[in-house]
Amino acid sequence: MIPLEHGQHLHNQFVRGEILSPDERAELEQWYQEQDELESRTVRFPELKGDVEAIQAKITATLEEIEKTAREMREINAENEHLRLEIAMLQQQLEKTSSTAA
Repeated sequence: MIPLEHGQHLHNQFVRGEILSPDERAELEQWYQEQDELESRTVRFPELKGDVEAIQAKITATLEEIEKTAREMREINAENEHLRLEIAMLQQQLEKTSSTAA
């Protein structure tokens, strides 16, 4: 097994474009394989057989929720715009009332 620091050192040399000896290149390839094996043992993917329909149902439900939220946001934005216009009209009326009362 190639020590982590040594593998990282060889990898850094390689990605910087430094020339590795044939032995160093073989060690680097072995280190890559060891890292891949370690990753495959560490990262476990759930079995998807039979779960595809359940996953698709979750995706569909999530998309429907997103659409509902987007619709609600558009309604709120429209209401906010209506309220801004109403506030502007009320401010104009207040200014007119204040200027005539003075």
